[in-house]
Amino acid sequence: MTGALVRLLPAGRRLAVILAILAACPAFALHRESPPAIRLTSGGPNFVPQTRSWAFSLIFSSTDDLLANGSTGRQIYYFTLFDYDCQRGVIPPIQVTCPEPPHPFLVQLTSGPGDPDNPTIDGSGNRIAFDADGSYGGGQGAGHRQIFELDLDTGELLQVTAATDGDSVRPSINFPGGVVVFESTAALKGGTSGVPQVFAFFRTAIERVPVTVLLQITNGAGPSTRPMLDYLGKFISFESTADLLGDGHDTGVSQIFASELEHGKPPFSSRLIQITRGDAPSHHPWIAEKDHFVLFDSAATDLPGAAGGGGTEIYAAPIDAGNSPTVVQYTTANPFGNCTFPTFSPGTTRFAFLCTGDAFANGTAGNRVFAFDAGANQLFQITGRGDVVGPISAAVGLNFVAISDNTDVSGGDACDYQIYIIDYFPFPGHWIPATRPGQLPYDLSPPPPPGPNSNLIGTRTLSILPADPAAGGGSQATLTTQAGTWAVGVDPGYVRLDIAARDVNQEARIGVPGDTVILPPISFPGFGTFCIAASGDGAGALDCNGGRAGGDLDSFRDHNIDDTDPACVTGCREDGHCQGSLPGPHHDPALANPPSPPPAVCNGPPINDRTGTYGAGGMQLEVPVKVTLSAYWGVDGVPCTADDTYFFRDAPSTLALTTGSATGAILDAGNVLGATLEATDGGAPFDCARVKTGDLTGGELVGTLSLLDVPNLGQLTDVVLGLHLVAAPDICINCTCSSATTCGAAADCADADVCNGTEQCQNLTCVAGNPLPCDDGNPCTDDSCDPTAGCVHTNNTGPCDDGNPCTTSDTCQSGTCVGVAGANGGACDDGNGCTLGDVCQAGTCTGSPAPDGSLCDDGNPCTTGDSCLTGACTGGPAVPDNTPCSDGSVCNGLETCVGGVCTPGTALNCDDGNSCTADSCDPITGCAHTTSPDGTPCYDGNGCTPTDVCQGGACVGSGSVACPAAPCSQAICDPSNGTCSTTQLPDGAACEDGDACTTGDTCQGGTCVGGGPVACAPLDSCHLAGVCDPANGCSNPAKVNGTGCDDGSACTLGDVCLNGVCSGVVVSCDDGDPCNGTETCDPASGGCVTGPLPNCDDGDPCTTDSCVAFTGCTHQAAGAFACGLSGIEQTFLLLQQDVQAAPVTALGGQSRQTRLLDLVARGLARVESARSGPARLRAHQLQFIQSKLKFITNVIDAGMRRLKIDPRLGGTLRSLAVGAMRDVQSLRASIA
Repeated sequence: MTGALVRLLPAGRRLAVILAILAACPAFALHRESPPAIRLTSGGPNFVPQTRSWAFSLIFSSTDDLLANGSTGRQIYYFTLFDYDCQRGVIPPIQVTCPEPPHPFLVQLTSGPGDPDNPTIDGSGNRIAFDADGSYGGGQGAGHRQIFELDLDTGELLQVTAATDGDSVRPSINFPGGVVVFESTAALKGGTSGVPQVFAFFRTAIERVPVTVLLQITNGAGPSTRPMLDYLGKFISFESTADLLGDGHDTGVSQIFASELEHGKPPFSSRLIQITRGDAPSHHPWIAEKDHFVLFDSAATDLPGAAGGGGTEIYAAPIDAGNSPTVVQYTTANPFGNCTFPTFSPGTTRFAFLCTGDAFANGTAGNRVFAFDAGANQLFQITGRGDVVGPISAAVGLNFVAISDNTDVSGGDACDYQIYIIDYFPFPGHWIPATRPGQLPYDLSPPPPPGPNSNLIGTRTLSILPADPAAGGGSQATLTTQAGTWAVGVDPGYVRLDIAARDVNQEARIGVPGDTVILPPISFPGFGTFCIAASGDGAGALDCNGGRAGGDLDSFRDHNIDDTDPACVTGCREDGHCQGSLPGPHHDPALANPPSPPPAVCNGPPINDRTGTYGAGGMQLEVPVKVTLSAYWGVDGVPCTADDTYFFRDAPSTLALTTGSATGAILDAGNVLGATLEATDGGAPFDCARVKTGDLTGGELVGTLSLLDVPNLGQLTDVVLGLHLVAAPDICINCTCSSATTCGAAADCADADVCNGTEQCQNLTCVAGNPLPCDDGNPCTDDSCDPTAGCVHTNNTGPCDDGNPCTTSDTCQSGTCVGVAGANGGACDDGNGCTLGDVCQAGTCTGSPAPDGSLCDDGNPCTTGDSCLTGACTGGPAVPDNTPCSDGSVCNGLETCVGGVCTPGTALNCDDGNSCTADSCDPITGCAHTTSPDGTPCYDGNGCTPTDVCQGGACVGSGSVACPAAPCSQAICDPSNGTCSTTQLPDGAACEDGDACTTGDTCQGGTCVGGGPVACAPLDSCHLAGVCDPANGCSNPAKVNGTGCDDGSACTLGDVCLNGVCSGVVVSCDDGDPCNGTETCDPASGGCVTGPLPNCDDGDPCTTDSCVAFTGCTHQAAGAFACGLSGIEQTFLLLQQDVQAAPVTALGGQSRQTRLLDLVARGLARVESARSGPARLRAHQLQFIQSKLKFITNVIDAGMRRLKIDPRLGGTLRSLAVGAMRDVQSLRASIA
């Protein structure tokens, strides 16, 4: 299948080279661990932006409040694969160190009005550019879109444009972040506004002074759009319909252009390059990172080097080979159909695109995603459902593609278009693309369950949901003492859970690494702040089916057991050994023996009892902790830091948590016999299916800590501290945007219940119908709906009102309201204006006739002077004809009186001329136009489009009438009747007479006449002049093999013709020594040129790399100690690099940065001493190295607790230092 595809790109940069620059993004781990498909959005519709994201991430905009923080309008979001995998726990720690706590994988970067859109982000993830209304951030140029830059580190917002005569949109930033290109209809550099032009914005320095420069790239009469920068910002690709290299007029045909930027020093300039000059439009250019190629799609048939193909196909062309370079064609109409929106992956060896054809003959159709690996000459079909809309982006990673689709790609519900990231790395459990004829891609043929390992859950992060003071809910803590109980909210925290594979009972063991437990300070006003830290690793269990014994926790401790254990055999005396850092003790006066002090009372041991059973999804955790109580926060205003004043520190305890019920009690509380403190709370189970995806939403863990003799702002008191930790909801990934089910047609939605109306299928989602109206307006029936029979009206016997004032005790009988005649003589109104003295008689309201001639109204607007006659209102004389009147219906037009009768006028014309609406008239509101269902036949007024159907209320024509024509005639279709007519072409018009041996054929009197004869000149120096055949054209006979020729290269000798090709013996420049590089021949001079020397660095610190003459690179294994030491050294160097590169503000000041760099330098010095010094001192040197790493973590922890160090930077630095400490410990153990 890939035979139709030509390998056209060079091998390109490898992913490892990119990763060496992006130290924080290990690609292999991402390839191995990311789930098959990730959904980033909900609500919708949401689309992949037309801009470029660098550094294995995706930046996009959405009008939906994806993080549920109350945002309104369109905002910009930033997704990183690395943080996603760390947050979901799918990267094994042995491969890469994730920060603790994990960084959020989806971050909102903007807020407020202005609708920021079309974002682009640089390679460091620190600077973004986007367009927004000029009012964004208090900017200028409101009412027009402007370009902004935002520094995510400092928060600095730079407004690049502020024009009031046009819009500036779709920026693209380069990898270092110093150049931004965009398109604008404003006259930013003078000239005329209104036509999109391409501009470049530079942030640079002139003589070390920071400056910004705006450069106009295009100035044509046709629009120039879709600019994109390469890695360094050296080249731009874009498309334009203007003749940019000519007079600038609008050609009406979009072509691909590039521009080379000169911005190293003033004056800044650009050089335009026209890539295509095709006979049909070329669109969607995507420039390679570094290899000077541009991908695009084109319908042109005359691109140099292309075969065309009758459709829109994918091409690539060099941008450094001058104008109209030779292109390479990747797809053809057969079998790929129309292909659009190409996009390069990092490294340039792979790209993705959309096609409509059935390239793998697997029966799929519509817009589907394909990818091609130029290095392996391998084609992939990634999706099969045909619902993807462009643009797409492969810039997320080598095996990743970001798409917009409205089908169930990631296993969530389908509603509207959402953004997905698909990982098609060839690894079990990942998205499996089609690679051979007949094979279906993953979305149409998912793999079978992976077997026993499907029970594996893995590492998950429990994020603690903070309390919400306004709305209530979230995590809480309670403090129970003899004086009462108080509750406070709990701030965010994290606990990492290493969940093993589930056994046959669907139960799994849980490990809790102590260094990943981060519990927030808990402050009780007037008492103090509790600081809880893990003192070791914890453990637990998860029961997905429920039924495991011991789901509820009951813990208690007896403060005084002297009465049952006077020798204190089972407990411990209330002293330093027993209490740890808690002061105590209480003394038992009954055991006093003056003058010796009485002994302290005996505390009973903590007793933990597990009762009941686990519910489905039940979990228990047990972690050893140290409890500290802070009395006053220090000058930094941050609790639980070194400058606090403490009541006590590091009292040992065990924190047990459960999703069941937890009760904590202290007997003889406060050493008062019989006094009891008790606190009870209940949790909530987890959903194991969601936990497996990394979503812990819904789970709640509760537990208690019982502490004796706690000093505080008052006297010593016993305390039961209760924790209720709520798992934070999952961010966006598994959120639902509709509770409806996926469908293909209305029949899929039918639920056999006529009461809820007729269900419809819209956008693959079932939509409920209108409920059946069953109210018959009769108070004497009880109305209901039967799912099968429909409306049911059951007679009742309740009270009612028959509307007759002369009846009483009205009740329902057989579905009718029946009254009993009331007393005669009661006043009433019979509604007749010609009766007087109306009274009730035998249940009927009657009156006496009014005197004849009394005035009344007969209800006819066309009579006047109405009067009573024998008790009835009689109309008077008719008003003059044509007097306006009204019959109560606007549909009858303007009514007038004719002969005393109100007569309709000209009826209201409700025909809107749209065959896709059903026109009607309502007597009250007038004309109504109901949209016809999509697919209803209609007529669009054009007889040349034979297939017309309604779409969204409009008649849309498709197809065309075929009008065949002979040479020298032109056939056209008449739109008024759909018939064809033929006209003769004028004399001199070009034509084809069918004879390949004539040229310049023209029409003469309606006949195609051949011009002059074709001259069959030799093709080149190895061919003879040919002869012409009328059917096949010129022949091309080759010269006799061995005929002398010149192939134009000085690097060949003895050039002769061979089968029509001029070739010679290639000059060999290879000296046989790979250590000298690869020598090549200069085609111009014939001299040998030395190539670059080989790079023998294999990136492995555990090998010694060198180049051996006439052998090449060798990699000798270093000793175990040297290998381990090199790894530790690399970590120190990474720490040094990150600390030096970080802004001082991110580290909380210059002094902290200097302190960290000094510690790193001391550690590196000791590494060198351990490497070069005597073996007997290695253990001592390693101990010193470990102490420096510990100091580094202490400095980082203190800075993060005081909110001085940026959490993301601090987490990265701490992870590096902790990992190095583990490596040092392992190395020390190996030499012990």
